[in-house]
Amino acid sequence: MQPINEFEGARKMIPDPEKTSNLQPLAVLGLDQFEIGLLSVARYFLAAHKAPVTQSWTFATSIAIERWEEAVGLAVAHHLSKYISTVYDFRTRDFEFMDALCPKFRHVATDDEALLLSALHYMRRDQTGSARDAVAA
Repeated sequence: MQPINEFEGARKMIPDPEKTSNLQPLAVLGLDQFEIGLLSVARYFLAAHKAPVTQSWTFATSIAIERWEEAVGLAVAHHLSKYISTVYDFRTRDFEFMDALCPKFRHVATDDEALLLSALHYMRRDQTGSARDAVAA
């Protein structure tokens, strides 16, 4: 029996985009460009939670620094990582997300990704009730 390649096994844990229903165009979510930019960073953090062996958090941090420069990018990556960790801690089911490297799905979000970004959208605008509703969905 051949050993399982840990990275290939981790990659198989990401949902198949062709079999994922309920993809939403980012344009309909009412997000600003900063929030849309968080999606690729978030996808790497989500992958790191699902398969720590991938160390995808390093890509998340690098992308954040590239996008918003070091001072802002590191802070964004740090807080987004904490936010995603908290979501995972309280979640009762698996989190469905797309592969950050898949160009075909850069402009859409799964329902779970949409809820994650919508909650951030409302929190940034101090709309706590709407953020709670987004998280509770």
